[in-house]
Amino acid sequence: MNDEARRALEREVAGLPVEADALADALMQRAFDRTVVVEALLLGLNDPDPATRRAIARRAARLEGLDPRVQARLTVLTDQDDDRHVREAAAATLRAHDAPVPGEDVSRASREPRGRLAHLRLKVGTARSSAGVAIIAEQDSTPGFEGVISADGAGGAVVVLRGVPSVFAGHRPALRAAEEPNGARSVVAVTQSPVSASGHALIPVPAELVPYKELLVRLDYGVDLELLDDG
Repeated sequence: MNDEARRALEREVAGLPVEADALADALMQRAFDRTVVVEALLLGLNDPDPATRRAIARRAARLEGLDPRVQARLTVLTDQDDDRHVREAAAATLRAHDAPVPGEDVSRASREPRGRLAHLRLKVGTARSSAGVAIIAEQDSTPGFEGVISADGAGGAVVVLRGVPSVFAGHRPALRAAEEPNGARSVVAVTQSPVSASGHALIPVPAELVPYKELLVRLDYGVDLELLDDG
């Protein structure tokens, strides 16, 4: 997506005037970009190298939503792949998107809903500098928490969190954000690795998932950190 298209989407999201043709072009580009990402994921999930299939399956967990074709392929990998690590990665991604996992008890999942093992409401701070934009916790009971989101130099973003509550330690929680004011929050990305014992976490958000400027807008609408049951 080019800069002109991103600006059109940003103005639309912010409620500012935008020409109909410019908005239509921007929406078309966004749809095309997503199609390219989906096709790349499908190629990776069908790669003969199990390490590639595993890496792509893990990356799919960061998607804002799961394309039906990708979900179908992940389901097949979970059930039939010869490599145990690929099966586990595919299953974890299906859980991250609340999708059915072959062989798991659906009734149990309904009794024990995901996403409430741990929950931390966040908000974007007013402090903005060359280092990035501050992210703070809404709860006063989270002393020492601080975060910053900055551009990764390739159109995406990197979120660095410190002082994350100990309940998240050893797990890979998800960063969620809304797409509109007071809207439902969906997964943007998960931590690159489990939260450390000291409460540090790194969350990369590639541009093909959510561009940096668009992510800032979404975080303003509402953001939280949520522990998934596959963490």
